Amino acid sequence: VVALLAACPAAAQDSAAGTFNTPLKTAMLDGEAFCQWVDGRQTPVPDSEAKNGPRDVVWTQEGRPEWRGIQFGDSRSPGVRHLQIGLTEAIPIGSVLVRGGGRLSVLKADAEYPGDPARDELWLAAQRLVEGRVANAEVDREGYSLWVLPPGTVTRALRFTHEAKPTDREPAGWLGGVWVLPQRMVNLAPQAIVTASARPEAAALVNDENNNRTWQTWSNGDQGAASPISADNTEWLLLAWPRAVKLQGLCLLWTGFSAAQVDAFAGSPDESPLAAPPAKWQRVAESDRLDAWYPLQFGPNWLDFGRAVETRAVRIRITAGPKSNHPHLADSVRQQRKVWLGELMALAPLADAGLETAVLPR
Repeated sequence: VVALLAACPAAAQDSAAGTFNTPLKTAMLDGEAFCQWVDGRQTPVPDSEAKNGPRDVVWTQEGRPEWRGIQFGDSRSPGVRHLQIGLTEAIPIGSVLVRGGGRLSVLKADAEYPGDPARDELWLAAQRLVEGRVANAEVDREGYSLWVLPPGTVTRALRFTHEAKPTDREPAGWLGGVWVLPQRMVNLAPQAIVTASARPEAAALVNDENNNRTWQTWSNGDQGAASPISADNTEWLLLAWPRAVKLQGLCLLWTGFSAAQVDAFAGSPDESPLAAPPAKWQRVAESDRLDAWYPLQFGPNWLDFGRAVETRAVRIRITAGPKSNHPHLADSVRQQRKVWLGELMALAPLADAGLETAVLPR
C-alpha cells in the first residue's frame, strides 16, 4: 500500500470527504519551524524521526503522512515536552483529528510567529469530549480524538504537548497523524449505543476512540463470514442515540472494507431502529473507495452527508471486503469474507456553540 499511495498522492483527499476536506497544502508546512522542546531546549526534529519534516505526520491536500508517526521529546527526564508544527500562512482552524500527540494548542493570532513552545501564554488550548465531559486530557498512543478550537480561531502553528510521569516506561511523546478541519466539529459516536450484525459483544470497540492495538478491534470474526461480503451478503454496524442528533457525516479509521452505504433512521421517536423496516431508513452517503491505509498509523476515510441530517441512528452497511494492497493484509481478508473497523466517528457541526452543548443527557 505504501507504493500505491506514493504513486497516487491525490488519494489523500477523496471527493467523498466534501465538508471534511483539509485546507492544508504541502507547501504550507514550514520545515524551519518544525521543532521539539524538552529539558529546557528547543531543537529541530531529527531526520531519523521525520525525514520529510512535518509532511511525515500531517495529511495535506496532496499527500498522506509516513506510516510510523513521530516520536518527540526523547529524554529520560519526566516532565513536559512539545512538538511544534508551523505554517507559512495563517489559516482558520475549527477542529483537528489526531491519533496520539498528547494535548493540542495553537499559536494565538496576535503572537509573533513562530512562537516559543515553552511559553504557554502564547498558545490557545483546544478541548475535546472525554466520557461525556469537556476536557483537555492527553490523547495517548492508542487514542483517536477530535480536538475543538474556540470559534473564529486563526493560527500559524500547532503545538502538541506530552507530560511524562516519573514512572513512564517511555517518556517521549508520540504523534501518529493529524488532519486539520476549518469547521468546528464534534464526535458524537462515543455517546451512542452501538451494535453489529456479527460479534455484537465487540461492537463497542468501534466507538471507544481507541486503536485497540490494531488487530484487537471489532471484526466479523477471525474467519469472517461464510461467503464473501457483497451487496447481497452484507455486514452492518449501527449507532443509536437517546434523542435525535444532527450529523454532517462519518469518519472511519482503520477501515477493513472497501465499500459501504450509510443510512439514517427516519422512523418515529417510539420506533426501534433495530426493528425498523427498510422504508424507515434513508440513504445519506456511500463509497466504494474506502481504504485501510495500511500500514499507516492514522488513515481516515470521510463520508460527507452533504448536509446536516437529523436522526436518532445511523447504520453502515458493509458491501465489499477490504482490498489487500499490502502483503501483511493478504491473509487477513480471508478471501473477502472478513471485515473490520478500528473506529467510527459521527461528526456533528458545532458552528459557534460551546462544546458542552454536545453533551447528551444520559
